[in-house]
Amino acid sequence: MPPDTSSKKPTPVIIAGGGWSGLAAAIELAHHKIPVTLLESAKQLGGRARCVRFNDHQVDNGPHIMIGAYSSMLYLTKLMKLKESDLFIRKPLRLFLRSLKTRKSFELRTHRIPAPLHLLTALLTCSGLKASEKWLAIRFMNNMQRRNFILDKDVSVSDLLHSEAQTEHLINCLWAPLCIATLNTPLEKASAQIFIHVLQESFSEKRKHSDTLIPKVSLGDVLPNPAFDFIERNGGHIELGQRVTDIHIQDNAVTGLSISDRKMAADHIILALPQYAAHTLLKPHISCNTASDKLQQFSTQPICTIYLQYPRQIKMKLMMTGVQDGISQWIFDRRICGQNGLMAVIISAEGGHINMDNQTLIQTVIDELAILRPDWPKPLDTMVIREKRATFNCHTGVSKHRPDHKTPVMGCWLAGDYTNTGLPATLEGGIRSGLECARAVIQSIEGIKSINEERSNA
Repeated sequence: MPPDTSSKKPTPVIIAGGGWSGLAAAIELAHHKIPVTLLESAKQLGGRARCVRFNDHQVDNGPHIMIGAYSSMLYLTKLMKLKESDLFIRKPLRLFLRSLKTRKSFELRTHRIPAPLHLLTALLTCSGLKASEKWLAIRFMNNMQRRNFILDKDVSVSDLLHSEAQTEHLINCLWAPLCIATLNTPLEKASAQIFIHVLQESFSEKRKHSDTLIPKVSLGDVLPNPAFDFIERNGGHIELGQRVTDIHIQDNAVTGLSISDRKMAADHIILALPQYAAHTLLKPHISCNTASDKLQQFSTQPICTIYLQYPRQIKMKLMMTGVQDGISQWIFDRRICGQNGLMAVIISAEGGHINMDNQTLIQTVIDELAILRPDWPKPLDTMVIREKRATFNCHTGVSKHRPDHKTPVMGCWLAGDYTNTGLPATLEGGIRSGLECARAVIQSIEGIKSINEERSNA
């Protein structure tokens, strides 16, 4: 009779990477009482969505636009018993943009009525578009709905919009800001298939999915900090300052990994790393060639954040204002986080600003804000944060390079926003990927347990 293995400890799981995808996987595993160790090379959790110091402020390395369709993120906050109202202000979507050249504005507001009527009403009542342009936008969404938001062939967002007779003014006011904000890729390069998938999740299912979730706290307090406590409290373990240097594979199955000072055994390893870091670890293993080759196909796009500290009494009318015809794209008023007078200006994707030195970039942004608010004084202090590899380049055809979570090696998994989630490089995409990896690991462990129990009962 086979030996009784039912009393053995659960299979160990190691997660390499403490960004939002790695944290999501660790939270789900800890919730299911599966021992998990998370290794993070930095001295803090959060990955590319982390906090930095700016004078007396704790600020994000880049403000993130969150929406009600972030179901996986909201699932994790509920799992950790966090109140949404403590983390976010939830409001119906309100897009407001001002042109630096014409001084004209565009505004679209959704209302608390069922989807998709909320979008129809928003488009019909928006300001800054001609009546004919409103109907063109409505027809575009209807056409995508009839296609079930699936294209026969992926094309650029620009090509799709022009094929649907969207005017340049309509594109600049509505579709371009949405595309840049969600895909972080210029319209001429951005994947139309991924873009319309975002539109589907945001506008065609539930009304609350299009709500904006404005963080009242730093990104660290939204997920990384409570995740650390939750994981440790539920039997998991987190080690900071630990970079994975090698993964060990034998007979096409994971056996463990190496960090700087030791080797660690594991039956499951989740590589929750940027695609280029995961490529480096998989490349030496012949059995991982296919996955490694896919990871090598990715290019990246930057995001630049300029923080401007004005006197405390300075504030925007809205928490989030879009800018047209300039380098600046979005202005976030940080007073909602208790940081009065602090503005965060976001510049997404590639562009002419990349080659500017910090001082030139700062002055350009200050001059643009002065056009919108000539009554403001000069800022008291400034800071530039450049994330050169902020997201993967969400270009046309990128989906064919996006790997699945399961690799050819037993027990080796990939988690990250670049995996085959159908979403662009968003926090929600990373979280979904981490959750899918964790659930696949749980299913694998439960399957082994079931086999062992059958053997012990034989």
